[in-house]
Amino acid sequence: MTLGPSRLARALAWLLRLPLTAGDIQLAVDFVLEMGGETWRRDFAGAPLVSRLRAGSGALKGLLVERRFPLAVAMRLVPDASGLTYEPLRYRLFGLPCPAALAPRATARERSVDGVFTFEVTVAMPLFGTIISYSGRLRPVSREETPSNAGSRDHTVVLPAE
Repeated sequence: MTLGPSRLARALAWLLRLPLTAGDIQLAVDFVLEMGGETWRRDFAGAPLVSRLRAGSGALKGLLVERRFPLAVAMRLVPDASGLTYEPLRYRLFGLPCPAALAPRATARERSVDGVFTFEVTVAMPLFGTIISYSGRLRPVSREETPSNAGSRDHTVVLPAE
């Protein structure tokens, strides 16, 4: 994981409660299906990042909406032969439309490489530059297998209890 180098970027990361540790760290991801959507809980070596995803409706029909207060982003999912790209289209900050000139610049891609799920994510802001960038691979683990004993180079997806 890489944090933006500027003081402004690090201050914004702190305000948004993004992980402030850089380097090769353990990531655990837990997907919780709920009525009308799902919650993604990412734990970056003890720094949690939680967001809620749901299918868009009305003007956002056909898009995926991810909310993490104070920000919501409507994304188009673009599949191709090698994976899936998350293409952000609209942002809302505190429920208000975010002007394109001030909106975050996010890129996210997932794919399978030799049967292993991999991902790359970068979030940048005008005037701030890169806020956070991370990439890696995920492998499923059982509830009994904790992230601390799941292997230092693999990120983990904690499977829901049966």
